[in-house]
Amino acid sequence: MLLLSGSRQSLTGRLGGVGLLINKSLNESILEISSICDRICYVTIKLTSRYCCQIFQVYAPTSSHSNESVEEFYTALQNALNNKQHHYKIIIGDFNAKIGKKSVQEMSMGNFGVGQRNERGNRLVEFAEFNNLSIMNSFFCKNPANKWTWQSPKGDINEIDFILTNIRSVVTDVSVINKVDIGSDHRLVRAKVAIKPKIERAKLMNNNADSGNNKVNIANLNAEKAEFQHQLSEKFSRLNFDAGLNELNSSIGTILQET
Repeated sequence: MLLLSGSRQSLTGRLGGVGLLINKSLNESILEISSICDRICYVTIKLTSRYCCQIFQVYAPTSSHSNESVEEFYTALQNALNNKQHHYKIIIGDFNAKIGKKSVQEMSMGNFGVGQRNERGNRLVEFAEFNNLSIMNSFFCKNPANKWTWQSPKGDINEIDFILTNIRSVVTDVSVINKVDIGSDHRLVRAKVAIKPKIERAKLMNNNADSGNNKVNIANLNAEKAEFQHQLSEKFSRLNFDAGLNELNSSIGTILQET
């Protein structure tokens, strides 16, 4: 079964778009297929009566596109993520971004990123952090020679194709397949996914039970809230608002994270 999104025609006259190739054994489990735009499509697969998995295929604008085009892409993807609330979400595709290595505060990144991060990489990590997604390529230790996914016309190699998920434990491995000729300057990226709804259900029940057993001290919470607001006010008062927008944005983010 082949699901294609709306295609588009490039300046060279070639058609492009995104799609998903799905094993026919899953036909009866498919609840929905949808094309958001020529860069984003998704399929929703029913796992049990309670759980579904939503899989997105994406193709982000390349470096030749404007920042406005990139923001339009992430806005469309964000709206699609928010539209349906499913337990498992997986996003796969070409993000045209270099994420590099993990920063201390980043929960979306693992310890095995490679190369240097660029501006588009910052945008991808920001998107993952905001949505509590994990960029799974960075969580598995691989030989650097087996990490790159795209080779530029100049021969430079980069990792720009990624697999993201909202539940890290279901992805047991991410690897690059370098022995398959698909007629592309990209290499195939493969994730092994093991979804066990019964185990996830047990975890959810245990978390709910633990939450019910924890008594919240409202007085302490209010005191911490007041202290948090006080520290923010003190640090914000020392900001240099004459600085550039990027510097100011970075300073505000650092203050929020530290406080």
